[in-house]
Amino acid sequence: MSEVSGHAAHAPGPPVPDWQPEWQFTGDLSHARVMAGRLAGSPVFSCPALDAKKSRPGVYPQRDKRDRITEFAPFAEVPIGLVRDVVVDHVTRKAQPTPESIADSAVRSAAPRALAPSSALVVEAGVAGYRAALAALRADGQLPVDAVLVPDVVVSDVQVGGGVVEWAAWGLHWIARDGVRESHLLVWRNAGARPRAEAVLGVIARAAAEGFRAAPSTSWSARFEPDAVQPPPVTRVRIREIGVLDSSQALLFDGTAQEARAMFDRTVPPALPVLTGEVFRPSRGCAGCGIRPECRGLPRVPGVLAVAARADYVRSLSTSDLWQHEVCPQQVHLLSDLGLPREPMPEFEAARRGLLVHAWLEAAHARGIRCAVDELPTATEPGLVGEELGWTVADAALVADYLERHPDQCPVTEGDGEVVRPECGITVYDTDADVVFSTRPDLVVAHLGDDGTRDVVIRETKTINLRRLEAGEELDLLHHFPQVAAAVCLLAEGVDPLNTLARFKPHASRVELELLGSDAATVINFEIGDPEVVLAARVALAQRVDTWLHDSEHAPRPGRQCQRCPVRQWCPVTVLTDQGLISADDMIDAEGADSLPRDVLALIEADTGAALDEEFAF
Repeated sequence: MSEVSGHAAHAPGPPVPDWQPEWQFTGDLSHARVMAGRLAGSPVFSCPALDAKKSRPGVYPQRDKRDRITEFAPFAEVPIGLVRDVVVDHVTRKAQPTPESIADSAVRSAAPRALAPSSALVVEAGVAGYRAALAALRADGQLPVDAVLVPDVVVSDVQVGGGVVEWAAWGLHWIARDGVRESHLLVWRNAGARPRAEAVLGVIARAAAEGFRAAPSTSWSARFEPDAVQPPPVTRVRIREIGVLDSSQALLFDGTAQEARAMFDRTVPPALPVLTGEVFRPSRGCAGCGIRPECRGLPRVPGVLAVAARADYVRSLSTSDLWQHEVCPQQVHLLSDLGLPREPMPEFEAARRGLLVHAWLEAAHARGIRCAVDELPTATEPGLVGEELGWTVADAALVADYLERHPDQCPVTEGDGEVVRPECGITVYDTDADVVFSTRPDLVVAHLGDDGTRDVVIRETKTINLRRLEAGEELDLLHHFPQVAAAVCLLAEGVDPLNTLARFKPHASRVELELLGSDAATVINFEIGDPEVVLAARVALAQRVDTWLHDSEHAPRPGRQCQRCPVRQWCPVTVLTDQGLISADDMIDAEGADSLPRDVLALIEADTGAALDEEFAF
């Protein structure tokens, strides 16, 4: 590399859209930093309001110092960035990775929060997998052996008036003496399996093609400055995705600097409007959001969870967390609290059937028309909707008996003023409990009356085998299905599923539980106007939330269900079992989940013989 006083000149890119926070702030709005991931445009994993803030790294909310200081989780989550930080740390220090050095580096990166033992296992495995992938690339001649790691490669566009827009990409950047620049994007597994937004690749490509090697910075809010030592002129730009747990790799872009800039100019400008921050997308990520106290897009519904306690720090919770906590608290801790990666597990028949049924219902209801018998799949034909989903005859045969009776009880009427929304995500913030709560009903149907009133039907569908359902036992199902109890509580508080920031009078609204069996089907109604129903739902939800909220041990409940646990390789029990340090005979068989109401289990029987197999995080 050569010593230079500056960096190569280039034509500036487009300016970012203007953004004016709706809250009092301090800092410099003229400094923007567009990390490539901000332009991913994911409707599930991103919030434009937060992306707009994060793209102005020097802007902070102005708060009263007397405000309550937000507490943080005692353990750090394990985003894949922790693996990247450990790799950079070891390369920078020219240190040979060992389990001890990796753990020490990860602890420093995670500070001030601690690193859980299971998290340390993930980081160690990720570093080892990345090193194996790197060695393979060098051995194959795909990455020059003299390539060196550069932590940050940045393009800085000076704006009229003295402002600056920085374009950068999170990842690991390798630069060789011959001018080859290769950016590695890290995923947990199966590199190349998921599509990347073109605008994301455009920013990465331009940063690699035109970016300078940035000097180490002690503050994320400060502008990047060129290091004294700069790399040679660019001859080739490559973007490669690396799976750090399976050492997989996929080449996403390979071209000249000119081709990289052309992709930037073509793909990035149309994606920039997301940085205006005009859209709020509440999700469980709101719990850790730095502007949550100022955000007007997060509905605040104090007391909706009906618990008296307050969390030690703002936590996120979903109805699937509540269900899974009954089965194994450790699994919820590893997945939801620590954010550890899932291991792909083979599907069993009940799981696949449930996924197929929900996919069919979502696609059918998205049309806004009532489901018809002649569109149903059969044992020999996927049917109209099934064909649109790309089903095989085997897929259709698996679910045909279960969907057969749905048209008779389809909630879509096609009436005037009817709004149909499948898979309707709802997120609210219970400020009394300090919990951001999320649920995703299978279907919401809203009816606007002539007098301006609105009635809402929330439908949850479960594929199960019914034995019996006797009068008086319907309320017990609220304890068994937390998403049904949550839906009742949300409607009772006047939360409008179609506009969660608004409140409405539920009037004749109701929650429906559709039970689809292979030889029978039924719909159970929970009327919001029935005080007994609302009370039962609040008790059922509060019991589940309270148990989860006060659980500081996260005790594993080992059993046969461990065989299909997505985080079994990080769980202390299964790790010890796999190493022969705990006998499988000593593991407690928790598959029956004794804490679940026995009268409910008497009603429900899955094909595999375990009622728990019928609940999935759809």
